[in-house]
Amino acid sequence: MAKPLIVNVIELLRWPGSSKDIAVEVAADDFEFEDARIVSEPIAIAVHMEAITNGVSVSGVAHAAWAGECRRCLTPL
Repeated sequence: MAKPLIVNVIELLRWPGSSKDIAVEVAADDFEFEDARIVSEPIAIAVHMEAITNGVSVSGVAHAAWAGECRRCLTPL
């Protein structure tokens, strides 16, 4: 099974200043969340990787569905 969160950065390291963008969807079941309110739907992950002098800088976002209730009125959100 392919592991979409493992990225080969050798090409980035060969060319300082180079960058790579990656967007994947990963099953929520692949993670262990302490908050049980994360819905078992795919999690969208987008990262930007950039080669710097002594490594790779990575920044990104992850979007996941969440189910909960209002603390004040207990209405499902």
